[in-house]
Amino acid sequence: MDDRLSRELNTRSEFLKKIIREKTAALADVPEGKLRCVNRGKRIEYYHRRGPGDATGIYIPAGKRDMARALAQKSYDQMILKYAQEELRCIDLLAKKRESNCLEGLYESYGLSRKALVDPIWLPDDEFIAGWLNKDYKRRGFDENAPVFYTSRNERMRSKTEILISDILVDLGAPYLYEYPVFLRSRGWVFPDFTVLNVRTREIRYWEHLGKMDNPAYCEDNLDKILAYERDGIFPGTDLIITHETGKRPADTRLLRKIAEHYLL
Repeated sequence: MDDRLSRELNTRSEFLKKIIREKTAALADVPEGKLRCVNRGKRIEYYHRRGPGDATGIYIPAGKRDMARALAQKSYDQMILKYAQEELRCIDLLAKKRESNCLEGLYESYGLSRKALVDPIWLPDDEFIAGWLNKDYKRRGFDENAPVFYTSRNERMRSKTEILISDILVDLGAPYLYEYPVFLRSRGWVFPDFTVLNVRTREIRYWEHLGKMDNPAYCEDNLDKILAYERDGIFPGTDLIITHETGKRPADTRLLRKIAEHYLL
């Protein structure tokens, strides 16, 4: 099953199972009968119907509203339990159907000779990632006196923190392109530190690490760049990841990892 849908169904299934357990337990000790509500204009009257043949019910005075609440909650819980059980059955049925008839898995079941002749609607993750990474673009150069930092994959970067972010992305299996050019209408070409692929959703996230936030001119320039991202519909917290540090407040590697996990897994 497609990993994205599988995760969503599993999450929903676990939620429904939790609701079913809770409501089954809650309904184990409830008063018999049902609640009848009558609108008398400026006031509502509540009646306790004790059985199927009791159409009117016994009036519940204001001093015994706990009974009315218990009966109302019982009715609500019964319906929630019914809906949750029905939805869980549907999810289980869908999961079983998709195991044997998965659109995304059909192409993967083909041999190489047949794959070569087909234009699939969905590529397996490894093939999709390979195609996504296969981009030919001109890398930005480095000043002659710029510090020299290399990742474990022998990729030169501009700061130690970028090396840390790269290591985190590699460890999480999040493919990235370093300083891949992006055109913003109000600013022109920019080079986000990392253009990252969320493999699960197959959506792109741009990661800008602002490493000199104690430099006013640097801050001003990057605020302008963030506005340019926003004008093009690339918003912080969704498509744009922003991290930052100063000389006195270096980046927290544990937090960097949590941020990466939040946006990319």
